[in-house]
Amino acid sequence: RNNRKKKVFNLSSRQAEEIKISLSLLRIITGTIGFNTILVRDANLGIVKEDGRIIAPIVPLPGVSKEPSGVSGGVGEEKGLGGRRPVFIGRLELDNVSVDFKDKSQEDNFQGSLYGINATVDNLSIPLDNKTFFKLTSAFKSGDLLLENNLDFNGWVDFSTKSMDAALEIKRIPYVIFSAYYPKNWKPDNLGIEEAVFSLKSTLKAQDNDLT
Repeated sequence: RNNRKKKVFNLSSRQAEEIKISLSLLRIITGTIGFNTILVRDANLGIVKEDGRIIAPIVPLPGVSKEPSGVSGGVGEEKGLGGRRPVFIGRLELDNVSVDFKDKSQEDNFQGSLYGINATVDNLSIPLDNKTFFKLTSAFKSGDLLLENNLDFNGWVDFSTKSMDAALEIKRIPYVIFSAYYPKNWKPDNLGIEEAVFSLKSTLKAQDNDLT
């Protein structure tokens, strides 16, 4: 029997069983903070909305400036690009990652999670000026409700030309789950809805900032 404890990385409200980083020496030599791959496995991130602010963890990376937890992070100060050094990630991979969201601004303190996220993001740069490919699948969890494989999002986006081609599918979300955010006329009680689910399947295409 193996009694060895797993190593856990505690980053404020963040935990990850495993983080692997492979540096790109060629890009570093040419002045970019470059990574061939970044793998995050069995991780949990917490996001809280309170007093009109969204508090989210920022994962520190080499060359990235440290800032208090919030919705923004900085890139290491270097020459070029307005005093900031560019970052490139060949592949970002998430394996069994969960993102927990708690909204304390609502009366019932809404809580929900994207659970068991598996995702890949290829050719990612900061500033966002590359054609980036992505694929994401996830389950949704809120209280005792767990919906397996109900989110699928994949495609590509080119930030330099403001173009994209992506497919989004959301399955079987109970209508009452997000009732706190609905306009009054859409509230389940006002519509006489006791039980209902909604699903969405959409193709998102844009060319030069124009939806097609």
